[in-house]
Amino acid sequence: YPFELTRSGAVTDDIVLTSDNEAAVAVPAGATFAAGETVLTFTATVVSVTSGAAKIVASNAATGARAEYNVYPIAPDLGIDGPWLVYGLGGVQYTLTRTGAVGDEIALSSSDEGVATVPATATFGTGESAITFIATGVGYGATTLYATDAVSGVTADFGVTFEMNPDQPIGQITFNP
Repeated sequence: YPFELTRSGAVTDDIVLTSDNEAAVAVPAGATFAAGETVLTFTATVVSVTSGAAKIVASNAATGARAEYNVYPIAPDLGIDGPWLVYGLGGVQYTLTRTGAVGDEIALSSSDEGVATVPATATFGTGESAITFIATGVGYGATTLYATDAVSGVTADFGVTFEMNPDQPIGQITFNP
């Protein structure tokens, strides 16, 4: 992730960068402001979202100036949302959401493919946090829809029941004299 450091006053060009938790966030050992520039961009690399928070410190040895930035990880998470009770069979749309360090390709499955089928995968586009997929009811009963991310190992599940409509319309009425 790119970070910007802004200098003011007598801060010299050479900056020392450190992270107090290299298992979580790594930074280069140092960076240098271009002559006459007041903004410096450096890259911090998230090594692990499960290793806790990290404090990035930028310091200037010549002046003693320093700046700190705390990085707090967002735990990876997946969620499935949509109707949990469906009357009838056929396609039903569900929404898959992600937060944190979740990969783009998510494996989908159904615990009972005799009740509902889903595509093998769903793919998030760059920057997307929500996408939709279709679960197709093929038989009456209950099933659980699963979404699994191979990158983070996080999973989501969502229970769905497909039932016959209890309020089926009455058939045609005819007069029999």
